[in-house]
Amino acid sequence: MGLLVVERRPSSFRRAALAAFVVAFVCGPASAATDVRTEPGGTRFMHIDGNDIRLEPGGTRLLYIDENTIRTAPGAPHVLYVDGDNLRPEPGGVRVAFFDGNTLRRSPGGPVLLVIDGKDIRKEAGGQRLLYLDGDPLSRQQLAAALYQWNPGLFKLSAAELAKIQEEMKAAADASSAAELNKFLGKFTILNSNIKFLSQGTTEIARQGDYYSITMDFGNGQKWIGIGVPRKVFQKDEIWVALGPTESINLGIYDNKADTIESVWIPYAALKSGAGSHGGEKLTGQPVFNGKYSIDEGKHMLGRGTYSGQLNIGIFPVPNDDQFKPRFLEYTFGNAKVNCIGAIIPYALERQSLIVASSTEKVFAVGRISEDTTSGVHLDFSTNTKVTGFVLLDK
Repeated sequence: MGLLVVERRPSSFRRAALAAFVVAFVCGPASAATDVRTEPGGTRFMHIDGNDIRLEPGGTRLLYIDENTIRTAPGAPHVLYVDGDNLRPEPGGVRVAFFDGNTLRRSPGGPVLLVIDGKDIRKEAGGQRLLYLDGDPLSRQQLAAALYQWNPGLFKLSAAELAKIQEEMKAAADASSAAELNKFLGKFTILNSNIKFLSQGTTEIARQGDYYSITMDFGNGQKWIGIGVPRKVFQKDEIWVALGPTESINLGIYDNKADTIESVWIPYAALKSGAGSHGGEKLTGQPVFNGKYSIDEGKHMLGRGTYSGQLNIGIFPVPNDDQFKPRFLEYTFGNAKVNCIGAIIPYALERQSLIVASSTEKVFAVGRISEDTTSGVHLDFSTNTKVTGFVLLDK
């Protein structure tokens, strides 16, 4: 950070001056009194008085500097936030400008918006003076507030700039999420389980398109296979799964919408055939995943037609079920009944989903694969035979 310097190798005198400017610019006194003019001796059109940006000394307050936040008045909403070298419309918001030494840019290495050349504000290095700072050195917050008052358009992104930033943020989030989910991929050794015959063997998790295939071999003739989907639970990645001994296993996920409950049903075959094999439902009933529901619109998996019917969801009580609440589900279609196992998973503040497993087998399970600091990567599950448990995994 420092003054605009033409020479590639500044002299010791210029280096000293540069250091002095850095200290003044970053740590300028909060009691600074500075007039903003178009030129030395020109008409004053703004006065910086400590934390206040005024029209003139003692005049109408235009902006108020509340530590790193710039407001129109004390307690008013943000108009600009100084986040180190970054300027944002609010804490955690997108970057709208960046202090690169004595240069104000749209982003690091991005287009130059202004050059702070001592007391002069210029459009570019050596260019025409736009503003003159007549008075005490300014802090970064004071300078940002003055520039915002002078030209708030400097801190507004064009539609193209905003779209580009949003695209970059999404790409970064997707990359971060993919990196997080990678910890669940590969072959694991089963370290332990609260169910004896599940306490040894191996588990292999592989990515197949939008889904995860799970293969669990307990080394005693017992094997489970399953399908999973990635979900965020309080900003942490998990895989929600349905498991059973054969490919007849299916995974359902129910979510509350504005005025209905909707589900998506994913068969094991989706590992090969993709989303075209999905089924789904729309339900009428209380958004608590407990009690009786009407299946108003149902679509069978694998394109096998439509249906309607009734669904009864009952509580499957287990101790310490705050984060994984088992449910029995009984579907009625005419004279036929189908029983499934489910579990409620809270995933955000006052938001929860119901995950369900169905199968034609005698025993099958619904579960979640997650990671925490005490257990590492592990599977929590409930079976349709009223067994709940966990399996600890290790690479």
